[in-house]
Amino acid sequence: MASQPRGLRREDFQIAIICAVTCEYDAIAFAFDEIWDTAEVQLGNAPGDHNTYTIGRIANRNAVLLLLMGMGKVNAATAAFSLRSSYTGIKLVIVAGICGGVPGVGTQRELVLGDVVISRSIVQYDLGRRYTDRFATKDTIEDSLGRPHESVRSLTAFFETTLGRDSLQRRTNEILEDIQEKTNQKGNTYQRPARTEDRLFEPDYIHRHYDSWDCGCSERGACEVALQASCDELQCDLSRLMSRDRMIELYENDWDETPPHELRVVVGRLGSGDTVMKSGLDRDRIAGEQDLIAFEMEGAGIWDRFPCIVVKAVCDYADSHKNKKYQAFAAARAASATKAILEVFPYTDNPTRLVTEHIANLDIARQIEAADLNSPKAPRGYDPNERDLLELLAADHELHKNFNPNRVPGTCEWFVGDERYRKWLDSTTSSILWVSAGPGCGKSVLARALIDDGLLSTDRASTTICYFFFKDGDERRINSYDALSAILHQVFTQDQTGRSISHADDSFQKYGQKLRKNFYQLWNILVDCASSPEAGEIVCVLDALDECSKHGCHEIFQKLEWFYFGDQTHASKSRLKFIITSRPYDDLETSFGRMATAESYIRLDGDEKSEEIRQEIDLVIDHKVNEFGKDFRKDHRQKISERLKTMDNRTYLWLHLTLSIIDERQSAYRKPSSIQALLSRLPNSVFDAYEKILSRSQDEEQARHLFNIILAASKPLTLEEINQALTLQAREFENCDEVEDDMWPRDSFKKTIKNLCGLFISVFDGKVFFIHQTARDFLTTKSVLSTSWKGTFDIHQAHGTILTSCFRALSLSDIEKTIGSIFYSENHPFMRYASINWMQHYNSLDDITRDEYSDTARELCRTTRGLAPFWARERLGTRMHTEFVSDCTDLTLASYLGLLEIVELLIQREDFGVNSEGGHFGSAIKAAAAGGCLEVVQRLLEHDADCTTGGGEFQTALEAAVAGRHSEVANLLISRGCQITEEVLAAAVGNHNRRNQIAQLLEDYEDSVKITEAVIEGAAGNIFHGTGIIQFLLQRRGNEFRITQGVIQRAAANTRIGASIISLLLEERGDEFFITDDILWTAACNCAHGHDVVALLLSKRGYEVEITWDIILAAAEHGSEELMEFFLDEYEELFELTEDLTMAVANNGLVGGYMMPLLLDRFGDAVVITQEAITAAARAGFDSDLLAILLEEGGANVQVIQEVVVAAAMNMYGRYVMEYLLEEHGGEVEVTQEVILACRRNTMYGGDVMMLLRDKREDEVALSNVT
Repeated sequence: MASQPRGLRREDFQIAIICAVTCEYDAIAFAFDEIWDTAEVQLGNAPGDHNTYTIGRIANRNAVLLLLMGMGKVNAATAAFSLRSSYTGIKLVIVAGICGGVPGVGTQRELVLGDVVISRSIVQYDLGRRYTDRFATKDTIEDSLGRPHESVRSLTAFFETTLGRDSLQRRTNEILEDIQEKTNQKGNTYQRPARTEDRLFEPDYIHRHYDSWDCGCSERGACEVALQASCDELQCDLSRLMSRDRMIELYENDWDETPPHELRVVVGRLGSGDTVMKSGLDRDRIAGEQDLIAFEMEGAGIWDRFPCIVVKAVCDYADSHKNKKYQAFAAARAASATKAILEVFPYTDNPTRLVTEHIANLDIARQIEAADLNSPKAPRGYDPNERDLLELLAADHELHKNFNPNRVPGTCEWFVGDERYRKWLDSTTSSILWVSAGPGCGKSVLARALIDDGLLSTDRASTTICYFFFKDGDERRINSYDALSAILHQVFTQDQTGRSISHADDSFQKYGQKLRKNFYQLWNILVDCASSPEAGEIVCVLDALDECSKHGCHEIFQKLEWFYFGDQTHASKSRLKFIITSRPYDDLETSFGRMATAESYIRLDGDEKSEEIRQEIDLVIDHKVNEFGKDFRKDHRQKISERLKTMDNRTYLWLHLTLSIIDERQSAYRKPSSIQALLSRLPNSVFDAYEKILSRSQDEEQARHLFNIILAASKPLTLEEINQALTLQAREFENCDEVEDDMWPRDSFKKTIKNLCGLFISVFDGKVFFIHQTARDFLTTKSVLSTSWKGTFDIHQAHGTILTSCFRALSLSDIEKTIGSIFYSENHPFMRYASINWMQHYNSLDDITRDEYSDTARELCRTTRGLAPFWARERLGTRMHTEFVSDCTDLTLASYLGLLEIVELLIQREDFGVNSEGGHFGSAIKAAAAGGCLEVVQRLLEHDADCTTGGGEFQTALEAAVAGRHSEVANLLISRGCQITEEVLAAAVGNHNRRNQIAQLLEDYEDSVKITEAVIEGAAGNIFHGTGIIQFLLQRRGNEFRITQGVIQRAAANTRIGASIISLLLEERGDEFFITDDILWTAACNCAHGHDVVALLLSKRGYEVEITWDIILAAAEHGSEELMEFFLDEYEELFELTEDLTMAVANNGLVGGYMMPLLLDRFGDAVVITQEAITAAARAGFDSDLLAILLEEGGANVQVIQEVVVAAAMNMYGRYVMEYLLEEHGGEVEVTQEVILACRRNTMYGGDVMMLLRDKREDEVALSNVT
């Protein structure tokens, strides 16, 4: 049991897990990452709370675990009431454990023992009225359990998607393996029982004696003896077992060497009651009436008291044959699923303080308690701009911190006992402490300990703790701006006043999304925050600065030197303190040396403490050897410890590697002679240990491919991505199925990697990493001595290796029709990686190798009848799907993506004219300007590109650059004579641009800038910053333009801030325009905020506004359900119940499914539902809800005819619609040539529908397929 972090408060817990029985509790406890010993610091309970809690960490979240005093709703409700009083910050309660499953034989929801069920909703099936002839469940609104919290609805909705369900099933299996491995020495408690124990008898076949007449058994039930006996003991008739196709498949899989995991996760309605269900007939009757997937006993008691989700695994079939053999395995499955769910449940910042930042000691804890800081505070809300900013800055900083292990008690004392650390800690002014030490000396463990154990401040109440852990090889963790973005996010989210985030307002207005990569602006914001009187002390921990990029390091040192040495004014006004850890490299020594004379700078060299560190390593040696070597004799453990302590070059990393080498082969070192052999072969250094580890590789060629892939990858790759990339190294494949067939089994691939490279690679959070930065150094640092592995890798060669995998992936013949875009990344994640990153790897090759690959790169840029290749559509995202990627040329595609060498090849070798017209942008230079590709624009200008020809979306290249917010490209084009036209100015104020774009143009080119009504129209359409831009232009150039009906109409169409813009214009210039029918019609068509605009116009200018039938029809076809509800309430007399109204709603793909119930509730059978409306709903629906409603309400008047199926195939979201039709109306769906052709015509999303049809109707697809 781990020591609990001090200073932790009950308010800091957001997750609670509740179990009803001991086996459930035990399994959950094994899923926890840490369970804290509360003997030292008691959290206590609120008055009247008699629950006994266990606290710890699971899925990187602080959680409280509660075992109920007994089963049932009453016990659950009582415990939940007390839980709420003590732990006031709970955001999610998971009721985890085991349940009785509804078999659902032959359905999509068929369950076997061990499957996991998740609650979409709960019904109290035993709450109702008992009549003489029947029992009626209470189902009125007053009697029903409430709707799940929106956070729970979002979670369960995700797990009902293919992506979410597959991800959850895979992660649950991985966690279960960890639990099984962890508990192997405890008797294999959580291994799956034999498949023969999974028996489902016919519902009316009772578990009883059939050969005894005086025991009490009868046709109605069993005696007590029979109830306690097993099916084998009673010799239950196996001929009464139900046949299940799924069980047959699982039996067949059991003969495979590496059988696939059989887990199925089902989301649905659970039955909750105080009675243990042990009747197959009652089970099926109640489940049929209530549409249940399982029965349990605690969910109803908690459901309405917290945001709650029930996660249980099936341990029996809720019939009289139930037994306990599957209980432990099912409990472990549920525990694994619980942890997997928590890994994706969004974290909500604690309004008081982040949980991981704890106070330093008990005295400070008492001070904080005296100051009443434990009292809960209301969470501060953020406005839309602030939410956008926080999302932009966010990073997984806590996850990266926790990748490092916790310190062993008694270690890190070399640091915390040093007077220089105490001086830094006690300083009440800005100061910086640099902690340097060689590789593997525990710097990152120290950094985590300082954060987690509250060792960074003496006044925790007024201190904000922020941190960032650099990591070479992870593209989001190597830049200076990555660190400052994460630090500012932590500063802002820990500030209850909300004042600190306001320091970023101007910068966010000016730079928008580019702010995240603007280190200097981010630094200025941090300094401004620290200089505020209310800021208190801000402590920033930067770990492994030596792994930051060279340019990033230079930026950081430049600002640190300026702040702490060159500009004492700023430093004296604030309490901004840094702790920075790194290796003592020469360039870092030089950079820090420039600050050496500043009083605020302190250096603590770990190498000076090498003897103390070695002594602490000796403590760890004793601790670790006793921990992993329990099966060794005591004298053997002592010998191992003594030998390890004699090694001169011992570091924490060396110790970890060495102990792991021993641990891997414990069985080989049981007798005294083998112990002596072991001690003689221990590695002398980290690099020596790496050589020993890699010498055991079972396949050197594959290991080298693997290391090259990891070395060059732009981000840490997942196990699935590595599996695919490594498979593609073997040869060229014809299609996706060939790749899939040749891949390593997913369930054992983690073990495959271990066999390839042992401890050299670690897997964390499903991603593959080198175990340490020194591993990367080991591979790439050239050695004067001949070695098998050290220094035998070249980074250019590594890029060539992964580029080979990328090219082979993107060259598969069936990649587009096999992999649908919506489910693309889940099914084949490396394909998405290849789409996005192949160009980076291509550009990182040396010149000779790049020439060798140029023909393949050129082929990847080949378009087909204007359609961009599949990889480009994925890389550019959905924003470009209906625009550029469906209308481009080879040259405009390469230009937009900045592929300079391919652009040159096309112009020089293939005679593409530099001014050739075509595509969405019209010409190559417009495409390059829109993409912000400065070098390509320069080269095209050298080839005499014309910036105004070609047509397309933009009239000029300058307009394209300004619309894309590419200021460098824009300045270049202006310097080459491009004119600042009305269209350029409209682009500057439109799209998502901020005020700084137009402000800069006004400042730099004032005489050339004319503000017209068209420019104001552009600003009125800006959905994020239109109000601010128009206000700015009214103040600066208001005399140059009038507010026209066109401006107001454009604002009425603004789907985010239209009402705000119109309100401003009504107030400032309301006498210049009238509210016309066109304006009102446009507002009615605004699907997001039309209701706000209409309400504003009625309120401010109601005398000009007339709501007509045409306006209502416009709202029905294009508007929101809120506006339709408003019209129904206020203008019901205008409604005409015609086919036109139904067709309008059917064509409203976004909210028609919400609108139609409003009409049906109000007008009932008078709503006209036609066959044409069914086809329209299939063609337009974003999901199947509207189509399902129309088919149900239309009854015999409507059918699923061929036109409906074709319409679904053409729909952007046709996969969801087609899935509904196949499941609910399968007998009416025929897959014809016309359906297949419709899928093919649906160039963007038809692949998704085809993938579904192949899965569900493979034979019909094969017969209907045409060439």
